[in-house]
Amino acid sequence: MRTGYLLASSAVVALTMTALTPASHAQDAEKAYCLDLTHRAVRMNAQAGKWLDRFTRHDGVSINCDDKRVEVRRFMAAAPASMGEDWENRLEREWNATQCRDPRSREAIEKDWTVRAIYTTAAGRNVFFDAECD
Repeated sequence: MRTGYLLASSAVVALTMTALTPASHAQDAEKAYCLDLTHRAVRMNAQAGKWLDRFTRHDGVSINCDDKRVEVRRFMAAAPASMGEDWENRLEREWNATQCRDPRSREAIEKDWTVRAIYTTAAGRNVFFDAECD
């Protein structure tokens, strides 16, 4: 009788362990991926304050693993009025194209991470775009 109980208990433990293994593996993979993105952000943050062009400054990157979000901050020295009416749409198209061409950003997007640009204008207005790839 006791042997049957032990076999049944072992079977339950084995089934439970088998059921938990894929989830544990997925969680470990997600943690490793987040750590990789965090290391990338540290390298990118070393460049914070660098002007990318005459009007755009890189202000840093943050990673939020719980929300699966990468946020890239930029400052725009140009006044929005000087960039024309369609400046937000142009900036969003450029952001999407750049992120979708970059293999690491595209991988994050494909893993359901949000890759967001947050632009702060000289007037203090924040505009953000979440990259979307076709």
